[in-house]
Amino acid sequence: MSQNNYRKNNSKSEAYVYGNTVRKLSVAMPVTKPQKRDKADDDQEKREQRQHHKEMEKAHKINFLYTVAVVGVLAFIFTVCVQYLELQSAVKSNSAEVSKLELQLSKLTDQNDMTELEANSSIDYDSIINIAINELGMKFPSKNQVFDYASKESEYVETYGKKIPAVK
Repeated sequence: MSQNNYRKNNSKSEAYVYGNTVRKLSVAMPVTKPQKRDKADDDQEKREQRQHHKEMEKAHKINFLYTVAVVGVLAFIFTVCVQYLELQSAVKSNSAEVSKLELQLSKLTDQNDMTELEANSSIDYDSIINIAINELGMKFPSKNQVFDYASKESEYVETYGKKIPAVK
């Protein structure tokens, strides 16, 4: 009970410390008289200050160069990204143009096939044969005048007085 009283009564002026360690009060440093400095000490201090100043300037230059390099790299990366996006956009537009042209080609091919079919269906081959034989005096070739020829390069053969080898 006396301990509780001690804590209550002295709580304003002192704090009770539990345990075996007591905090030390901070002690002020003793006041010393300034010592007289030598000129050599002043020169040495100035040299050190100049050296420190030069080192700081060098560090600032390095920081500036580093910053310029980082900005340059970022500008380069930004430029590459912009060009990549422009190329990607061009590829998309060209792809759309190719699709449009393929559709147009398909329509023209279908139209060409229909026109060719109409042209071939309007030809009267019997009439052509009749005019060729009766009016122009043409004859069908005999067996010894027809040669079979296999060509890998084209669908027809033109000859100008040359012999064509027969395929057997």
